[in-house]
Amino acid sequence: MPSKAQFHIPDDPFSVARSEFEQMVGWLGGDDVPQSAADIERAISVRGRKVLLELVQARFDVLYLRERVELARTGVPEGVEVRARKRHLETEFGRARLWRHGWKRPSERARFALDEQLNLPKQLYSHPLRQRAADEARTGAWDQAVQRIDRSTGGHVPKRQAEEQTTEAAQDFEAF
Repeated sequence: MPSKAQFHIPDDPFSVARSEFEQMVGWLGGDDVPQSAADIERAISVRGRKVLLELVQARFDVLYLRERVELARTGVPEGVEVRARKRHLETEFGRARLWRHGWKRPSERARFALDEQLNLPKQLYSHPLRQRAADEARTGAWDQAVQRIDRSTGGHVPKRQAEEQTTEAAQDFEAF
């Protein structure tokens, strides 16, 4: 059976996203809102990324809970060890936490079905964020590309990782 994970998923995983959204709506209806349309748009973009990150997080939590229910229903084959493991994914909205179950047989590496289901990259950075880094790199210097990603997304890709990912993407393209 899986080990007890050291975290708490709310009964309604989307409650945090709803709360963030309601706070943003309340803020927009208040008096402490920037006066110019451009400043309002920028502020909504920043606050909206927080809501979007919470939605991504909630979806990951729902998938983990479903996986846990299925595991309890079907059980674990003999000789297989199953443990809850955490990993992070840097997305365009910020860093999300993903819990999933690793299935491990003796002398084999653990297999994470949820990672496969979600087509997660082995590295920290999501596919859309990696694509953004590659796109930004085509338009100028690495430092500027990293700054543009930081300004326009909730995610962060350091310069060296952006360079590596763009090189990998170019190799993948050639193979394709």
